[in-house]
Parts: sequence; structure tokens; C-alpha cells
Amino acid sequence: MPFTQEYLKDYEEKIRKLPLEELYDILSLIRDDPFKADDSPERVKIVENRIRELDLIPTEELNNKLEEEFQKKPHPKSSALAAIGLILALFGFILLASRTEKGLQCAMLFWSLAFFCYAGSSLMDKRVTLQYGSFAHKRAHPVLFWVVVISEIAIGIWGIIDTIVKL
Repeated sequence: MPFTQEYLKDYEEKIRKLPLEELYDILSLIRDDPFKADDSPERVKIVENRIRELDLIPTEELNNKLEEEFQKKPHPKSSALAAIGLILALFGFILLASRTEKGLQCAMLFWSLAFFCYAGSSLMDKRVTLQYGSFAHKRAHPVLFWVVVISEIAIGIWGIIDTIVKL
């Protein structure tokens, strides 16, 4: 059953408002789902064209666009988790000032937990904080995002293992 021109125009307007992740979901639904797949290719072409358009946006433009969207609707639990991480890191520095072996071990434990908090916060926000207050979003810079998150987790694991071994 072919769609009317008015319907396709409205559909294209709706598709233009959706982010790339949702477009991929819709495309798989209307193209591959055995129960909901379209008989006519018009909607599939509209979604595919929009995906191509969004994939062509340069990475920094996409990163800035994602940052603007994030600033409009930040994740509140992520901020709380990052604040807990900051508090844990500060406790670690206070314990380091004691200059004892136990103080150093406890400081390492607190820093490791802080790294886990930062990794969790990054995963919730789908962005990582870089130097000088800049951000790298998961969709714009996927490799950089995962390198930073995996590094935070690896440092946290290393710190906990080091603390356990020295106890």
C-alpha cells in the first residue's frame, strides 16, 4: 500500500527531529521486522537519507550539538556520582597527608573508588570530561570516550588490587 504525499511529508518532518540512535532503531523496525516492515520503500528511504545526513556531520559539530542537548537536560544522578567521586578523592589526599603506610593504602583505596565513580558518571552522561573543561561525547568521539572510561576502570581495579595485596 503506497503512502500519500502528505503522510510522507509529515513523516519526514518527524524523522528530522529524531537522534541518530533512534533512527537506526526505526530503520531496523520498518525494514527488517517481519510484522512491522513496510511494503513500500518510501519510509525506508526517508530514514536512510536522514541517517546519511547525520553521519556526514563533522565530529566537532556533532559534539557541540550533543553538548548543547546535554546542557538542556543533564543527568542528575551522574552529577551526584561525580560529586561522591570528588569527595572520595579529597579524602584520599587527606589520608596521603598523614604520611604513614596505612594512610597511603587507604588513600589508594579512596582514589580507586573515585575513579569508579568517574567512570560511572561518564557512562551515565555518555560523555567524558577532558582537559580545560572540554567534553567528548560517546557518539561524536566513540574511541576517545571508551579509552577514557576503560582507563578509569582499569586504574580503579589496579588501585584496589594494589591495596588488597599490600594489606
